[in-house]
Amino acid sequence: MTIVEALTSMFILGLLTTVIFTVFQLGSRNFRTLVVRQGIQSEARRISALMRRDLVVTSFRTASTLDRTSALATAPLNERDSISMGGLDNWTDATNYDSTRKPLWNRYTVWYATSSDAEESPPTERPELGQLVRKQVIPASPAPPVIFPMPMQNPSLASLTASPEASADGFQILTRNLLHFSVTLDPADENVLVHIVLRQPGLESATGQKRQTETFECHFDIRPENTWPSQ
Repeated sequence: MTIVEALTSMFILGLLTTVIFTVFQLGSRNFRTLVVRQGIQSEARRISALMRRDLVVTSFRTASTLDRTSALATAPLNERDSISMGGLDNWTDATNYDSTRKPLWNRYTVWYATSSDAEESPPTERPELGQLVRKQVIPASPAPPVIFPMPMQNPSLASLTASPEASADGFQILTRNLLHFSVTLDPADENVLVHIVLRQPGLESATGQKRQTETFECHFDIRPENTWPSQ
């Protein structure tokens, strides 16, 4: 074998190695992106299904919202709203209904987004993101069958979103990847309009390449179907 043939063989071998490595790297990156994308989409579907369940069984007239924003996120995707609605501690318990099957509301179901990293525990390295929290709150007074204040007034809603330790049946952190959560009440159609944006960094490769951020955005409107209390 001559020197020219040896150099040619080495060049072809190096070229093939480079092509194979590049294809492997692209495939690995696409796989990591797919894993993160599927994860954030599944998270969004789970959140939307739970919110639909809460809103469908309540009454529009029991709902109230509180507008908030995060100073650490960039407008317009920086809203961190809250919503409260009438609920029951157990929807299958017959004692939670009167003789005409109207619900004796005994809980507030509250959804809210943390507005800054300072509200989160444990702290996150992504200060522009917050948590989306759901909890059921026991009203202080009066007890059913007397209807307690509906909808929840904004001062009470504001204090609940600022104090996770407030009296509650359940406290669920639904995501720590929240970038935007806005809720709007539409009195004309008695619909609730929801806009959620989640953001999650991609998985880091073994070579320490820069992670690609995945963002998932969803809009949906829900009509509460319970007609009590009526106008």
